[in-house]
Amino acid sequence: MFPFFTVEVNTQREIKVDTLKKILDIGADKLLRESSELLTTLAQFLVQYTLCTCNKSDLKDKMASAQRGAYQKNPEDERKNMFKCVLDFQTNIDVAFTWMQYVNHCEEWRYKKLNIATPDSDDDRVTPLFTAGMGGRKNGGSHLAKDGLDLYKNVIKFINDFRENEDYDVFQRLCNMKAREYRILTALKVPRDGDDDSDVNV
Repeated sequence: MFPFFTVEVNTQREIKVDTLKKILDIGADKLLRESSELLTTLAQFLVQYTLCTCNKSDLKDKMASAQRGAYQKNPEDERKNMFKCVLDFQTNIDVAFTWMQYVNHCEEWRYKKLNIATPDSDDDRVTPLFTAGMGGRKNGGSHLAKDGLDLYKNVIKFINDFRENEDYDVFQRLCNMKAREYRILTALKVPRDGDDDSDVNV
């Protein structure tokens, strides 16, 4: 049911599993109304890690198209990041899968990244949270413990509620700011009067 990908935690910009849990616990409505640091963390997580489930080049093309469309409609909207964000080009399942995998492997990735594990330390090595020792046909063939499946379902519901919230545009703007930081969005090239195409840093 779940194909497992390999990706390492960026320890310099690591997102704590406890923080992701707080995001789920606080709920979509309160998260958007308070515009807290947790909202920024969610934007960072989506930009930094959910790209693992999609074609990054294709996503960047779609983002650039949305960015150009916003500029053509109203340059001020583009400058304020008022257009579709990374989340708008991913399914709830994409996000839930990445979220579950991140929580599942976070400690293991950190362990390897910091070079704590050695070839002779198998007994002490950190293992995946939801999939360690799981057989191929257990739990309905999902390869996941119940806690992992529950998390997956909870994230799907959270993201669905999040998208449908009337204040979702607050997150779109914040997420697009993060996308610029991670170079998923870049400066537009637009013609100025009497000039050739020019980079416009907005």
